[in-house]
Formats: sequence, C-alpha cells, structure tokens
Amino acid sequence: MGTTEHEEPRFFFILNKGAKSGGEITHAVLNGSIVSKPAGWDAFHGLVLAKEKLSSEEIQRQMKELGVEMEIVPLI
Repeated sequence: MGTTEHEEPRFFFILNKGAKSGGEITHAVLNGSIVSKPAGWDAFHGLVLAKEKLSSEEIQRQMKELGVEMEIVPLI
C-alpha cells in the first residue's frame, strides 16, 4: 500500500544513509536501537516521531560509536 501523489507518507523508517534497496540496508533502527544487518526495522507513524527518534541522544550516541550515518526514509 503506497501513497498517491497528493497523499503524504504515513510511515517512516530510519536506515543507513543512501540505502536505495533492501540489499543496501546495512543498519536500521529496530526495537529502539541501531542494529547491523537488520532482518527488520521499526516503522514510525508520522515524520515527527521519526525525527524525534533520529535526534534522540541514544541514537546519536550509537551513530557516533558505529560510525554510521542514518536518515529517515518514507514507506512508499
């Protein structure tokens, strides 16, 4: 189920920066933490929740420790 050109995405993921397909996903937020080689990832209902999680102290700390950049990706 995607979105139409007039409808904003409702769900968002936080994935490693630049991932364009499933094979390029090396890190994702799952159960509130960054995991490598994820079998799944958390879906955030709304962009505000995704932004809050990405900017959280814990996720920022993990990004620094792992040396990985993360970004918010809409479910389309």
